[in-house]
Amino acid sequence: MRRGGPFSRTALTGVLVLLLAAGGAGWFFVARSNSSPYQNPVVAHDAPDPSVM
Repeated sequence: MRRGGPFSRTALTGVLVLLLAAGGAGWFFVARSNSSPYQNPVVAHDAPDPSVM
């Protein structure tokens, strides 16, 4: 890896973006499938349930 600097930075950024996307999608799926008082994901995101956190 002679281009270690730029390559590692780009790879790290890509991994972080993928993790954020996967985390958001997983949280959205859990919020939709969970039997919580909040039926709307937007309302649950604006006012998160303390028991879920």
